Amino acid sequence: MRAEWKLLFLGVMGMVGCGPGPGPGPNLDAERAALLEADRQFAEETDARGADGWAERFLPDGVMFPPRGRVDGREAIRERMVPAFAPERPKLRWEPGTAVLGASADLGYTLGRWKSVAALAGGGDSTLAQGNYVTIWRKDAGGVWRVAVDIGNSDPQS
Repeated sequence: MRAEWKLLFLGVMGMVGCGPGPGPGPNLDAERAALLEADRQFAEETDARGADGWAERFLPDGVMFPPRGRVDGREAIRERMVPAFAPERPKLRWEPGTAVLGASADLGYTLGRWKSVAALAGGGDSTLAQGNYVTIWRKDAGGVWRVAVDIGNSDPQS
């Protein structure tokens, strides 16, 4: 190859290599905090609005694994949960402990503890059952964290 072509080639390659990169990636610490907050809001909305608050956080094609079986889709999930959130039923409470994100920060999961509590006649409440859960989250087209998959299990003594 002639010297002037080599110089031209090296110049072009240098410009390509020195061009702007893809930019900084997502701030994973901030996104992790946002995901934990989304899970906390999920709990608050469910406490305030029952099955409607529960189902609203799911993606339209979300999936839930109750103790038996599988429920597909936001509306089917809402219908399945209506009896569970009846006023006379124990309340479901949970708190996320950990959030893990993929590198693109649009898919992640939360791990936490849940409990079922009943109000006592004299005040306070009593824990009837408790366990662990994992919720897989995905950002929707608007950038809102939504539940893609939810599953939990009970502690052996529950």
